[in-house]
Amino acid sequence: MNNGHRVRVDDVLYGYDTLFEQFHLFSTGSWLGVQSQQDPNDLVTIQQIVWEVKPKVIYDIGTNVGGSAIVFAHIMSTYAKPGEAIIVSVDPKHFSENWDVQAKTLCPKCEPVANNPLWGQYVQFVQTTSTDKAGIDALEAAIAKYKGPVLVSVDGWHDYEEVISECRTLHKYVTNGSYMIVQDTKLDRLFNKPGPRAAARNFLKEDAASPGGPHFVVDRSREVLRYTQHSEGYLQRIKP
Repeated sequence: MNNGHRVRVDDVLYGYDTLFEQFHLFSTGSWLGVQSQQDPNDLVTIQQIVWEVKPKVIYDIGTNVGGSAIVFAHIMSTYAKPGEAIIVSVDPKHFSENWDVQAKTLCPKCEPVANNPLWGQYVQFVQTTSTDKAGIDALEAAIAKYKGPVLVSVDGWHDYEEVISECRTLHKYVTNGSYMIVQDTKLDRLFNKPGPRAAARNFLKEDAASPGGPHFVVDRSREVLRYTQHSEGYLQRIKP
């Protein structure tokens, strides 16, 4: 309650989302010195998922400057030696370029990802889009070599059509019990138009109607910290 008026949860979330985007708060944090554009709450949740699943292959869509890849690699290094697991990280732009022009000012102590030894030990960067042949070939080669579990992080361009295409194309690679994490579903709420959350919802409807479906469910237990930028985006595979 606030001055006798009920505070709507959606209003609070919208307010935080707006501040997070308006002031580019996503560019202020780092992981092992590499800029990581992940909300801290979701960073905790994602590291829990990776630790529990212990994927041997992670398809990291949306490299930017390598922050997510280094987070994945750091956790991966605790359960797999170099050469035993891999992150295939894809982005149509080079990882030396930051899409956020304010990033250098907001994180002046952030370092290039190439300076981090985990980058060379665990990450294969492919400059391509996630569903192009180069990316899929790299993913399939990694799975052939390292087997599974396999986890997919959908964090590239957050346009509805691109996200639904990624879900439709890549879900088959996710192993049972692992996750396809559709990130930044908050954008639907923030911009009031279909985006990642609508794509995740529609993918789940299609999956439920497919033979033997549903194969995926929303794991709302991953929203335990009461705030997430990826609401309804933690999609867990429950059936082969």
